[in-house]
Amino acid sequence: MKIGIDLRSLQESSAIRGIGSYATNLMWEISKIDKDNEYYIFAYSTQADYIQKKIPHSANINFLFLGKPKLRGKFIIRTLFLSNEKLKKKYTTQLDSVLLLDPLYEIKEFSKGVPVVMDLIPIIYPQKYLEVKIERRNPQGLFIYIKRLALRRKFINTFLGVNKYKKIITISNASANDINKIANVPYKKISAIHLGTIKLKKQENAKPTREISEKYFLYVGGTDWRKNLIKFIADIRKMLTKNDLRFVIAGSEMTNRLVVESNKISKFIKKNNLEKYVITPGYVSDGELSYLYENAEAFVFPSRYEGFGLPVLEAMQSGCPVVAYDNSSIPEVAGNAAILVKDGESMVPALEDLMQDKGKRKALIEKGYKQAEKFSWKRTAQETIKVLEGVGDLKEIKK
Repeated sequence: MKIGIDLRSLQESSAIRGIGSYATNLMWEISKIDKDNEYYIFAYSTQADYIQKKIPHSANINFLFLGKPKLRGKFIIRTLFLSNEKLKKKYTTQLDSVLLLDPLYEIKEFSKGVPVVMDLIPIIYPQKYLEVKIERRNPQGLFIYIKRLALRRKFINTFLGVNKYKKIITISNASANDINKIANVPYKKISAIHLGTIKLKKQENAKPTREISEKYFLYVGGTDWRKNLIKFIADIRKMLTKNDLRFVIAGSEMTNRLVVESNKISKFIKKNNLEKYVITPGYVSDGELSYLYENAEAFVFPSRYEGFGLPVLEAMQSGCPVVAYDNSSIPEVAGNAAILVKDGESMVPALEDLMQDKGKRKALIEKGYKQAEKFSWKRTAQETIKVLEGVGDLKEIKK
């Protein structure tokens, strides 16, 4: 079969976020296990460097670089008529199916498209992610306001309209339930395909900063509202100061001053004199991340909602016990290999118990290794290929 994969959405910060990791790992596994199908990768010419460095090259993988739509380069048009160019029929006519990494980048032949809907978090929490306000009362502020309104409308219409596709891929049963209930998509159309995880490469002397003491809790990931970091720090601050513990927040978002939520967290830390106890090393390499997982007292995941929760598996495969909330997809990813706290409650009792009970800590680590083994990118690729081939077969039967 001839299968298309649309990577146009992997631009700027998207390439280094979860969706970028998903695309990269999926493509590498496909290149290893599938030598029969022919793949056609769609990307913009501006993504050539990313494609060259991150996406595998093999005999059955072809690259088609598209030029940016000329009208999108015009400020007023880009602002007032926000939309992403649909993948035209001239590119997809000879293809059997097309994997759409982001449903916002559509395909005109809906019968061939298979969108990946990671989650519906912005629609579940519209007041936090889709609220639009006029921030500047001038022409530029008006344009920004109109652009955000257009983006909000585009986002909602796209994700509530995914039922037009014959098959949809998502990354957890929790997300599948949301898609079914909120977007009214029948379960028979939805394939919940779990993500995989890759063992991090170890590196000697990889401690990212001297400020990290012998005993610390670790969080890895973004800083947006649902990650619940301010409340977690508020809950844990007495435990930190009383026991001279540290809380390490690893990830580039925490040190990016353009991220509003990161600034709020930094201000909270400073206001409560916690600079000594809350450590923010920013971006860390795989070797540094491996060190952080392996030496932490626990990996904490106070997120109030996740489409999957990949850091939970990363921690488990690195021998780090996990404490998380029992919400959204976390129970199906963590299984019985983590301490799951009732959603929204303080994690302090669970953390104190874990530090005092060495037997429980050891048992959690062993369970974590076994749980992480259940998830592999090879399985993710195999199940994805099966869905894409199935859509291609549907087309052939109709003919």
